[in-house]
Amino acid sequence: DVPDPTLDIIEPHTKILTRDNGLPIVVYMHKKQQANGNIIYDIKALFCSNQACSQGNTVVLNNDPTSKGLRFGAAIDAHGFLMVAYGQQAGSVVKLIRCNDLMCQNISTTTLVTGVWSEIVDVEIGRDNLPIIAYENWLGGFSEVNVLHCGNDLCSSGNSITLLSNKGIAGGTIDIATASNGFPLVLYSKGDFSASTYDLTLIRCQNVQCTNSNEFILKPSLPISVLFASSLIIGNDDLPFIVYRKADQTLHSYSELW
Repeated sequence: DVPDPTLDIIEPHTKILTRDNGLPIVVYMHKKQQANGNIIYDIKALFCSNQACSQGNTVVLNNDPTSKGLRFGAAIDAHGFLMVAYGQQAGSVVKLIRCNDLMCQNISTTTLVTGVWSEIVDVEIGRDNLPIIAYENWLGGFSEVNVLHCGNDLCSSGNSITLLSNKGIAGGTIDIATASNGFPLVLYSKGDFSASTYDLTLIRCQNVQCTNSNEFILKPSLPISVLFASSLIIGNDDLPFIVYRKADQTLHSYSELW
């Protein structure tokens, strides 16, 4: 159980990370209803002090509680510091939170992109130890899939953005992972929201900026009804391992040999 007695509702998306000490860090979205009836959202991190997470310290990460996204991303950088990328509907922006110490007592927040509608965001650390953020930009019925490579730890300057696809489904899967060469892999839902199916698609980048990449359709014609249930990690054999859901609500795994 997460020791947070102030919770009203936890939104369904949650990330669990570990550092070298093996203790879990749970990042989650907290939905709260104020006395005036307004709904606000916090992104919180629970730093567990034991393996069972029966004790720990909870920190509010975002400084703009109007934020709301279907999925946020979280990663641990080369310094062992937590970072979270998320979309803010109210301001049509994508932001990055970076903790400047191990327990997030000091936090920096950077606006990465403006003028976008992005509910699906993920973040990883690249070969150069800099953050890489994958995010959607909803354009009505379909969405762009973009990758932003940060120019420094805080993503405050020198950033570059690469458009990977303009055939993503708004609100679909966007998951990013880093292979042993330090280059990103991006899993996304390819198709048209007006259709009844989509293709589960993987992009393998050939550099940290993803300016050169190859696209692979892994599972064609999956039903739209299971659009959100996909996840990507890299195994010890450096192969991508993917879990996705079929129309009968059963979970299936997929591993790709290159």
